[in-house]
Amino acid sequence: MIKFKVGSLIRTKIEAFEGEIVDCEGIIVKYWKTPEGTYLHNISLFVTFDRTFPQDVGTIQNLHGFKESRWELKKIT
Repeated sequence: MIKFKVGSLIRTKIEAFEGEIVDCEGIIVKYWKTPEGTYLHNISLFVTFDRTFPQDVGTIQNLHGFKESRWELKKIT
């Protein structure tokens, strides 16, 4: 299992640079693995914010071959 769980609020990973802009945020609504060669992690993400594709907000996006290194948990402040 990956470090993120169903229900996690995640966003594109922010590097240590101040002022870097978040591109996408969402809530994981489904997780599964597929046995293609090595097992691939997949998630369904309910998009709550998308700077590049604002029309995708409110939709569920299936991310196949999900790379958790590109994402981080969103910290609620």
